[in-house]
Amino acid sequence: MSSRLFLTDSFYKELDNIYEYSVTEWGEQIADEYLEEVNNALQLIKENSEVLTIREEISPHFQTYLANKHWLICHVKDQFVIVLTILHTSRNVIDRLDELEPTLKNEIEVLGKRLNSSLGSE
Repeated sequence: MSSRLFLTDSFYKELDNIYEYSVTEWGEQIADEYLEEVNNALQLIKENSEVLTIREEISPHFQTYLANKHWLICHVKDQFVIVLTILHTSRNVIDRLDELEPTLKNEIEVLGKRLNSSLGSE
């Protein structure tokens, strides 16, 4: 079953950082390939959110998907998938999520209110 996919500001910020770093380190072609892999993963998640898993060692609060060397950190609510952020596997994902968790939970709350509001007007 297809889900509605929403990407947060945190996701876009991290993705931009990953792209810029990749261009600097390996060139635009490799950076574009990373973006393509992320886009393919997002499409897969949209088509089948069951590919997302809770990995207790990363976070008991969020669902994850590994796209090559990047963790997509998500929140699933009914038919909605909110992609909260993306983190490279070389980073300390647990510590970074601990830092980001209050902001991510706030984004979930704000986006949830917007979604509920827009669904009520449909």
